[in-house]
Amino acid sequence: MLDRLNALIDNPELKSGQRNIMVDFKRQVERGRELTANQIALLVKFEAEANRPKVYVDLDAEENYKRAVCAVFYYEGSPYFQNQRDAIISGKIEQEQFDKICRNQYAEGHYNVIQQGHKFPLDEVLYCNGELGQIVEHHPSKNYGKGTLVYGIIELDTGRLTYMEERWLKTRTRKKKV
Repeated sequence: MLDRLNALIDNPELKSGQRNIMVDFKRQVERGRELTANQIALLVKFEAEANRPKVYVDLDAEENYKRAVCAVFYYEGSPYFQNQRDAIISGKIEQEQFDKICRNQYAEGHYNVIQQGHKFPLDEVLYCNGELGQIVEHHPSKNYGKGTLVYGIIELDTGRLTYMEERWLKTRTRKKKV
């Protein structure tokens, strides 16, 4: 049993929390106590996880690449998915981790918003904060709600650059000919 525990503790694929549990099991066995059925079940589970073959995502495939870029941008600054973001940036991420970060409901919603594209083209003149402005930049969104894509707009009267979400922009109404 000690050899089995030592081999698992030395396995680099074992997560740190799992490794700590296995070290506690090892100490228990060294003191002459037997592992319980639940502890043995946990040992078998950790062995299976640490020794399973890794399936990596092909980030060269266009769809996977687009999803990865959207997820990295969407979760920028989020500590929860930091390891997955780093794995995507390094170009080597497991399928399971890829699915966690790129195929959850929030990442899917953000991906769909990005795929729809901007409603207004560059150089369009429209109303922004009650003043006429011209679109000069398109930016992606950090949200996945409808109308959250960001535009860079130069206000025509002041020349000031403003960043505004699509939902707050109004098209310029044309006067009807009589």
